[in-house]
Amino acid sequence: MPHQRETATDRLSNVIQVIQLGKKSGLLTVERGEGITFEEGAITFVNGQAREAQVGKYTGIDAFNWL
Repeated sequence: MPHQRETATDRLSNVIQVIQLGKKSGLLTVERGEGITFEEGAITFVNGQAREAQVGKYTGIDAFNWL
C-alpha cells in the first residue's frame, strides 16, 4: 500500500476483502472506540494474505479475530 490513506468504516471485513482481492501488501492499522475503550491494532498483509496481526495483548489469529 504505497500511499497512506484513512478510511472510516463499521465493516472491517470489507476493507480486508478489498486488500485480499487486490493482492495488496502493507500494514493496515485499525482504531476503534474512544477514551478508555480506545483500541489500536494492526494487520500485516503480503500479496493479499494476512501474515501478522496484533491488538493489545493479542497476537496472531487471536488478534485477527478480536479486530
